[in-house]
Amino acid sequence: MKQAYINCLKTLRKFRKNLKVDKDIKRGKLYFTWLTDKTEKIANEKDFIKKR
Repeated sequence: MKQAYINCLKTLRKFRKNLKVDKDIKRGKLYFTWLTDKTEKIANEKDFIKKR
């Protein structure tokens, strides 16, 4: 899990460095807003595990 998180951060850093033009920056802001919202939903999600 920790390694997946580190890989995700590396990918996000590369993505952020590629945002050069205003159009790219707007796209990046929308993406990061979506990512923040999605992460919050997943963090607050209640897992229902079926017991066998």
